[in-house]
Amino acid sequence: MGTAAQVGMWMRRLDKTWETATLEIMTDTQRKWLAVIASVAALVLIGSQFLFGASPIPSATPLVAYTAVPLSGTTSTQPKITWSTTSINIILSPGESTSSDLTFTSSQKLTNVALTVVPQIAPFVNVQPSSISSLAANQAQSVHLAIAIAAATAFGTYDGTIQLKSGTTTFPQTVKVVVNVWPTFTSTIGFTLHYPPSFFPVQSTDPNSSEVGFYSSPQVFSEGISPTFTATKSQLPNGLSLRDWVKSFGVDDAGIDQLALGGKLFIKWSELGTQDFAPISYSISADQVTVITVTASSHDFGESMQFPMIVSSLTIQ
Repeated sequence: MGTAAQVGMWMRRLDKTWETATLEIMTDTQRKWLAVIASVAALVLIGSQFLFGASPIPSATPLVAYTAVPLSGTTSTQPKITWSTTSINIILSPGESTSSDLTFTSSQKLTNVALTVVPQIAPFVNVQPSSISSLAANQAQSVHLAIAIAAATAFGTYDGTIQLKSGTTTFPQTVKVVVNVWPTFTSTIGFTLHYPPSFFPVQSTDPNSSEVGFYSSPQVFSEGISPTFTATKSQLPNGLSLRDWVKSFGVDDAGIDQLALGGKLFIKWSELGTQDFAPISYSISADQVTVITVTASSHDFGESMQFPMIVSSLTIQ
């Protein structure tokens, strides 16, 4: 063994002897602190290796601004059509006719305009003009509807639309037309009334009778059940207005309303005010002498859409 090797061996033995001696003279508390310091140092060493040995974090990719480009065909240039009314509801009996006038405008100029009626109501509805060569933007165009029911037409409800075209384009804005073909009841007490085909009208043969009952079916009548609605003739006392006559039954102002139906002015009222179960009545007087009152026996039917339609068809003879 060479001299250098011997010196190294003796130095290692000396260090070992010194370390052993040092540990032997240290207190327990000092040994514990030494262990803590050694642990912390190890953690620091491991962390520094991880921090400096890891791959660098790439820099954030810069944001790029994109300009939105509309898809082909998504921007609509179609004109907007505006009708003076979007629905018409007519009640007629076979052999009867009526008419209606309306207008429409376009937000853009139109050419080669055609007005057509769908097949469902084409047998009853004729539209004039049926074609327009040119229409300026926002210019009101008048349209006349002639509605006639052939004598052989079956009772029922027929509905469809009036459509507007320009060239090959059909616009989505239409006018809905509902044609109710109902029977007509002509009373002996001074009025006529259209009623739904399923109803069964009954007027007493008593010449002094002033009431007509409309039952939901002949069977309901034969079973003695009350009619769905009635039409009654009354006399208006001298000097009493129709409203005051209604109030004479104990009806307060909260239960009275005045409204127009079918071009005629009615008073809508209920003897029990606005309560949910109160029967609903409509009264009209054409000559300030005779009053015709149509009354729904149930509140639900009185507030239905069908009952005002029936009332609107009333004509005093």
